[in-house]
Amino acid sequence: MSKINRNVVAAGALLLLCAVLGMFAVHTFVRAEGERDLQQWQVRLGIVAASRAQAVRQWRDQQFNTLSGLADNLSLQLYLTELSLSGGQSGAVTDQSAQAEYLANLLIVTADQSGFSEPIQGADVQANVKRVGIAGLALLDKKGEILVTTPGTPALDARLHDFVRGTKLGTRGALDLYAGPTGEATMAFLQPIFAVQGENRPADQVGAIIGIRTVGSGLFGRLAQPGETLRSGHTYMVRKNGSTVEYISPLADGTPPLKQSLALDTKNLAGAELMSRAGGFGIFNNY
Repeated sequence: MSKINRNVVAAGALLLLCAVLGMFAVHTFVRAEGERDLQQWQVRLGIVAASRAQAVRQWRDQQFNTLSGLADNLSLQLYLTELSLSGGQSGAVTDQSAQAEYLANLLIVTADQSGFSEPIQGADVQANVKRVGIAGLALLDKKGEILVTTPGTPALDARLHDFVRGTKLGTRGALDLYAGPTGEATMAFLQPIFAVQGENRPADQVGAIIGIRTVGSGLFGRLAQPGETLRSGHTYMVRKNGSTVEYISPLADGTPPLKQSLALDTKNLAGAELMSRAGGFGIFNNY
């Protein structure tokens, strides 16, 4: 091989080596940039998730604050204390009718101001048309029986009775999202009421306040991140329901809350991954 040919081969080999090294350097750079971008997305999405979770908790706390304000009302405590001491005999309560009327008005005003009130569903006509209540406040005695309610308060069906009976004495409780009488996403909240001069022990509980309400935009609107500019950005809530992932908030494709569910073993499903690894980060398929 001539000297010129050897130089050409050497130059070609050097160029090939430079190209390979260049491609490797570009690949390494792109991969590093991709990892950096993913880390930035993880931080950004983590902030969004944490802030939306906090917003949901604040909404929940507002509902309990409403019920706590009622539970701390001295007139209400006195009424239930007298009722409890009389063994549930309402006739033994001082000025029973006047007190009951006052408490009914108190519940109505509170419900109207706090969102625990919705128009009764169904036509208000002189016909055999069933009208359905979907939200309201109710005062319960020590046994969990209704004493006073606001107009439109749903009947305590088996689900709500189980919720009341299943909440430990002396503690408050929340019944997770469910489809109400008209199919709307609904929640219920329970706040204990303690005897006057009691020590807030379970044995001192003389009744409870239950609040039932539709959640609507009051809750779901808090899932939208303020200032978000991404048109495709979307935060939604899921929960495990048997062997499925249930989507309990409205979805971007127009699906209403509580109307979509997918199997937990669906391959690479974001909701299923969340159920097994809350707080994790990764790239998965949405619903």
